[in-house]
Amino acid sequence: MSVRADEDLLRAAGGGDAQAFRTLVERYSDELHGYFRRRAGDGGAEDLVQETFLRLHRAAPRYVPQSTFRTFLYTIARNVALNHLRDRRPSAGLESKPAPVATTPSPPQTIESAEEARAVRRAVEGLSDALKDVVLLRHYQGLSFREIAAVLEIPEGTAMRRMSDALLRLREDLHGLP
Repeated sequence: MSVRADEDLLRAAGGGDAQAFRTLVERYSDELHGYFRRRAGDGGAEDLVQETFLRLHRAAPRYVPQSTFRTFLYTIARNVALNHLRDRRPSAGLESKPAPVATTPSPPQTIESAEEARAVRRAVEGLSDALKDVVLLRHYQGLSFREIAAVLEIPEGTAMRRMSDALLRLREDLHGLP
């Protein structure tokens, strides 16, 4: 059994294939949920995932691949997140993915790790939206700089520069951490 490409699935969904669309939802729901948790906070993440898939479903009949499916999906997701954040100022919190742990850490290690994670979250939250978008799409969602540039509608070099600027700012903000 071959795995159908995302672009093929979206074209099929645009032609009315409900199973093709369900496959895309199954593939990307968890990933989008994580993105929205980090971008907009836990509170509305599920609703934002649903809104993204609703917009994707509406766009499916008109879909013409100009970039990867993932780029197309994250362009929609970013717009949904920006609309959500604009509608509910002040900005929401940023959640991090829990790191897998091979052994059970001691209570002091657990407290230190939690404090470091909170410090990183606060530092990322303190970035401008332009820098925060690049960090989230690159480090949390795993997009390439080419994909990030397409999602943000900026040159690839600008995406790389923003990442560099963000990392410098984060390094400065987190300087005192062990």
